[in-house]
Amino acid sequence: MDLRYRYPGLLLLGLLLGASACGRTVDDDSGATGEDGTDGGDGTSGDDGSGGDGGTTGGGGTTGGSGTTGGGGTTGGSGTTGDVCEEYGETEDDFGPAVTVTITNSRAEPIYVKTEPQGGMPPFQLSDQSGQLFWAPDYTCEIVTCAQMMEGVCLGDCMDCYCGEAIVMASGATYEATWPGALFEHAELPTECNVESCEWGLECAKPYQGPDGAYTVSSVAHTALDCEGMCTECDPGGGWCIMDIDDDTFYAGEELQAEAQVDYPTATSVEITFE
Repeated sequence: MDLRYRYPGLLLLGLLLGASACGRTVDDDSGATGEDGTDGGDGTSGDDGSGGDGGTTGGGGTTGGSGTTGGGGTTGGSGTTGDVCEEYGETEDDFGPAVTVTITNSRAEPIYVKTEPQGGMPPFQLSDQSGQLFWAPDYTCEIVTCAQMMEGVCLGDCMDCYCGEAIVMASGATYEATWPGALFEHAELPTECNVESCEWGLECAKPYQGPDGAYTVSSVAHTALDCEGMCTECDPGGGWCIMDIDDDTFYAGEELQAEAQVDYPTATSVEITFE
């Protein structure tokens, strides 16, 4: 039995398979053009998906400026010798204001104004209102200023010399001395400041500024001088002269004292009179 007639569906399936095997007909000059198949309907386009919000573009970072190079740190070292010695090199002239001290002899005879036995001390002394006597050396055999020691003057340098002085004042004469405005304190010169290696020690007189206030300026004189030792000759004429003396010379006769007040630094002059 012919199956094409019993199962007509098979015939239809064969035709469909044959068409699939041949595909679309390609133009050929020698072949017949097959019929175009029915176009399929356009498919339904899917809804466009919602696009995500674009990320915000970050702004460009500010370019940092070049950092400032830090300066080199100062290396803390020990002070130089100059720094250590500087304050010891100060002299009484570095202070002030200075006060002019005028000594007047109003007596009828000459007088001998006393300085300290181994010389150089001013012919007056300073004290405050309580009577405290201030030490004011210039140059003596017992002690020198720190500045003098730094210049090579040592204790004992004048031990063999005659360095005492007496001021001989004629009647009516005046003598001017100066207080520079400095007072002194005992100090010891640092070894690195001692250029001469003073063998008698490094004790010295260090000046400092005299404080403001009232001072008593006083002086001592005698009416005679006992020259058992060495006394140089000096003739004051109508004024004054300096007589060099040694330790064996003594002030004699009547002892005279004179004093006056000075309000420092308002007043820069004072007169003391022997009467």
